Amino acid sequence: MKILYIGQLMEPGAYESLVGSGSASLNPSGQNYHSLLVKALARNNDVTVVSTLKDPNVHQNSRNPVYCYPRKSDGFMEKLYLTKKIKAFCGTLEGIKDTTVFFDALSIRAGKAAQWLKEKRFIKTVAIITDKAENLTGAKSSYCKAVKKNLKNADGFICVTKGLNDYYNIKRKPYLLVGGILNKRPLGEPMFEKGSYLFFGGALYERYGVDSLLNAYLKSGSSIPLVIAGHGPFKEHIEEVAKKNEKVIFLGKVSPQKFHELASYSALNINPRPRDPKLDPYCIPSKLVDYISTGVAILSGPCSPLHEGFENDINWIDEVNENTLLGWLRKHAKNKKTLEGVVPNKGANKIEGMFSLDGVSAKLQDFLANFSSTSSN
Repeated sequence: MKILYIGQLMEPGAYESLVGSGSASLNPSGQNYHSLLVKALARNNDVTVVSTLKDPNVHQNSRNPVYCYPRKSDGFMEKLYLTKKIKAFCGTLEGIKDTTVFFDALSIRAGKAAQWLKEKRFIKTVAIITDKAENLTGAKSSYCKAVKKNLKNADGFICVTKGLNDYYNIKRKPYLLVGGILNKRPLGEPMFEKGSYLFFGGALYERYGVDSLLNAYLKSGSSIPLVIAGHGPFKEHIEEVAKKNEKVIFLGKVSPQKFHELASYSALNINPRPRDPKLDPYCIPSKLVDYISTGVAILSGPCSPLHEGFENDINWIDEVNENTLLGWLRKHAKNKKTLEGVVPNKGANKIEGMFSLDGVSAKLQDFLANFSSTSSN
C-alpha cells in the first residue's frame, strides 16, 4: 500500500544531529514516536513523509529519500504559505489517488493538508493522535478547536490511549491503539559506571513532578548521584542546583538512543509525575515504556494505562509529592551505594511483546487490511 505521512517530524539522523548541536527545540518523545511509526509502516508499505518542518539538509550530508521538506527556511513567507505548498506538493506525487494519508493530528498544517486531499482527491485519511490538545503546554482554545475540526472527517484513527480515541473518534471510525514503539539498538559505552546513579529523563515542568523529585533528593541525603536529562522551563533551576551540588548531574536534552542508554545503565529510573485526572486517560509517558524495556528498577507515580499489566514490576507511589518521594528515598537510597528492598523490574519481555517494532508493524498491517475494506465518509 502507498502511504503519505504528513507531520512535524524529520528523519532520525537529522534530528539527533540537531540534539547534539543543542539547536533542537522539538519534543523528543513526539519525534521518536512518529519516526518509529513511519519505520513500522515502511516494513510492508511504500511510505513517503511530507514534513511541515524546515529542510534539515544543512545539518547532515546524506538524505533519506522517504522524507520530503516543502519548507526550505524559517522565513515568514515560507511559514505563511506552507499549507499551500504542502497541498501542491502532495497533489503532484505519483499515484496519489491510490494512497492513504496518515497525518499528525496535533499539527494544524498537516491536518489541513489531509482534509484538502480527502475533499479534493477523495483519499482516505488516518489521524495519528499522541496527546489531548488541551493538555499541551500553552495550547490556546483556537488551536484545540482547529485540531478537532481537522479530525471530523478522518476515516481512521491511531491513538496512544483508549481515552484519546474515546475523546476524538466521535463517529467511531476504525482505530488502532499504539501506546508506544520500541526499537532496540545495541547499547553504546556507559557515560557513568553501571548501576551507580538514579536517573530521570523527560520534560522539565513542575507539573510533571521534577521539582518534587529534586527537592526530595536533596533532602534525602542519598549518596547515590541523581542524573537528569531533559528540556523545559525548569532547566535553569536544575542547572543552578547542579553547580552547587556535585551529586546532581544535569545533561540537558539528549537523543532517544542516549536516553535509552542512560536508563539501561542506571540503578533506578524515576517517573515522578503525580496523579492528574486531566492527563492520565490521555497519556502514556514514553519514558515509562522505555524504562520498563530496560529491566532496571523503576519508581513511578500512577499511570492507569500501564498499571494493570505491570502492577508487580514497578515501585508505584499512589500520591506523588515531595514528602512521599523523600520517604521512599530515605528508606531505600539513603547513604547507600546500592538500593535496598526495591521491587525488581521483570516487565521487559512483556513490554517488548506489546510495543516491539515488529509487533506494531504487524498490528498496523492488520489495521490497514480491515481499514481498506471500509468506505470513506
